[in-house]
Amino acid sequence: MFNKSGEYRQKGVSAVRPGLWIKRGVVILAAGVLVAAGISAAKSLAGKSRSVPERLLATRIAADAVLVPGSPGVLAFSRDTDGIRVSRVPLTEGGSAAGAGSDSTMVCADGVICLGEDAVSVTDRATGSIKNYPLDSTGVAPSWTIKVPGAAMAVADKKGVLVITAPGAGKTGFRVKRLDTRGRVTWERESSSGIPLSLRGAPGGFFVAGVLQVKEYPATSLLIVNDSGWAETKPIPGLVRCVAGGSGLLAAGSGSSLYTHDLNGQIKWCVEPGGIPTDVAVCPGGVVVAVRKSGGNGFADLFVRDFVAMYDVGGARLWKADLKPGVTAVRCYDKGVIAGTSAGVVALDYRGKVLWEVDLPSPVSRLEIAPGGGMFYVSTEAGELRSYRVISD
Repeated sequence: MFNKSGEYRQKGVSAVRPGLWIKRGVVILAAGVLVAAGISAAKSLAGKSRSVPERLLATRIAADAVLVPGSPGVLAFSRDTDGIRVSRVPLTEGGSAAGAGSDSTMVCADGVICLGEDAVSVTDRATGSIKNYPLDSTGVAPSWTIKVPGAAMAVADKKGVLVITAPGAGKTGFRVKRLDTRGRVTWERESSSGIPLSLRGAPGGFFVAGVLQVKEYPATSLLIVNDSGWAETKPIPGLVRCVAGGSGLLAAGSGSSLYTHDLNGQIKWCVEPGGIPTDVAVCPGGVVVAVRKSGGNGFADLFVRDFVAMYDVGGARLWKADLKPGVTAVRCYDKGVIAGTSAGVVALDYRGKVLWEVDLPSPVSRLEIAPGGGMFYVSTEAGELRSYRVISD
């Protein structure tokens, strides 16, 4: 029954406001949820403990070094006051460094670094010298050196080297030359417009060159080259920020859009993922893109979630995974995707589910996966290089 104050009374029970019972119920329910969540998290961590990467090495390195993984270790190319310094950081079987950072030599002044499928090529623009560094070697000496007058950039494969020569300052146009392993020209082709920006190799036996168009508006065309010739894409608005290729597909991020082309230069699809693409990778079954929405806004960035998304070969989004701010890199391996952020490294499977995370004291600047996918290297903005081995389940 209720008394005059509106309180409910039952014989032998003190008067209590109904709202208090509700508050106590909420507290009890919340406590139960927290306990359940803790148990679930503990089970989740226990289930993932076997997949947490094992750190093998931590050493100092230039913060802007380009990492190129090879079979015996990793090649690191960094700028010095006199040019480019190349270092190989091999690992012993026990996980310790074998002369880490000590095997280094100056390679050239004003060097242009181009990554191939199984080698790294460095071009000295001043002399036109091209030096080739194989990834399966244990030293840092180049396997060969050739001279091509006017060489601006080059990239090598097992059949030889592809060279882009520029006409000179203030001029447009360029020439592409294909050389065999002895430095003999097998074919060449010339373009009367555009300025080459970069060159890199890609799985499947083709090369990609970014070409800046200098006509009505700033735009970038992608030049796809193989032994049968070349194909050029239609101009992409703005400057291409990231590009990757594989499995007969080429993906590029420019502005706030993600573009894909076939090897004939024809666009397959274009999407706007919802932010700025910072890196892209072609993976089994589609394309993975790292997207940044944060941008130096201080406290406001605490409420912004950068993310990684995967699209199938037709351009349909398969999943999206929110990450911590500052997504800088994304790579694929046999179990899924590894992404670098301002807080460390996170791995996701091919359905977007987090597999494991590694916290780092400084934001990730570069991330590379070793051949075979069982090891990866990460460098930070603080100038630290770390290598990790992923333990299989």
